[in-house]
Amino acid sequence: MGAKKALRRAEGLTKEQAAKVAEKILTGTVTRLRETMEEVGRTLFLDVFGGDEAAYRSRSRHKAQSLRMIAAHDGMREAGWSATSLDRAVEIFLMSKVHDGFQAWPHLLTSHLVTVIGLAPEKQKKLLDQAEEERWTVARLELETGKRRPQPPPRTPEPLGAPGSASPQKVLGELDQARKTIEDWMDFSSGLATRLIEAGIVPDDTAAMGMMLFDLYNALGTFQEKLEQKRSPRSLAKATGKILAMGKGRTPSAKATGLKRAKGRG
Repeated sequence: MGAKKALRRAEGLTKEQAAKVAEKILTGTVTRLRETMEEVGRTLFLDVFGGDEAAYRSRSRHKAQSLRMIAAHDGMREAGWSATSLDRAVEIFLMSKVHDGFQAWPHLLTSHLVTVIGLAPEKQKKLLDQAEEERWTVARLELETGKRRPQPPPRTPEPLGAPGSASPQKVLGELDQARKTIEDWMDFSSGLATRLIEAGIVPDDTAAMGMMLFDLYNALGTFQEKLEQKRSPRSLAKATGKILAMGKGRTPSAKATGLKRAKGRG
């Protein structure tokens, strides 16, 4: 096809043609993401748990420790892997063996599959069949499984500068919550970047966003450390002073303090 002819064809693309191409891209993207999850799950299942499902299903602390060690390796967090997403990958691999590699649900996202983890295989199949047929969103599937409750009305945030709203303890809590939210966004199996890719955003664009999230996550961690260091020495010095004073018998009682003040007024 000549360049001019190809250009005319691109300019004359109909909505139906565009939808068909987009559907092909989305299907390919979803398939690759699911294949990645399955392959990671297979690797973990064989190399960490020896291909023994009973070992994987055990509640041994060594299981969680092993996944955390792998997730802590350099580059894993940047790639969106956490101990939780690694665990989900094994679950999805085991589900793929039961459900013939998810061939019956070409339009379902990885997040759909994550939603039915823990349900009986028959229940999983029934829900995923319906989700595929009716093109349910992940939120709709979560409602059907009972894993999602109606959202409460948003809480009105305190205005900036309100008394006590910027105490170190409160800000530390807010930083901790923000980092947990970013961690959820970076999760490979159901995080924000994965959802964007599944929705049709180019992976290269989401990779750039992932790095920005990672930088923000680390920056908030630095602020946490600074606040902790700023707060801890004063608290420690104050506590140490009280202990030393008690040891030397110099901590005044309320009664003695009252008598001293009375004499001063006299």
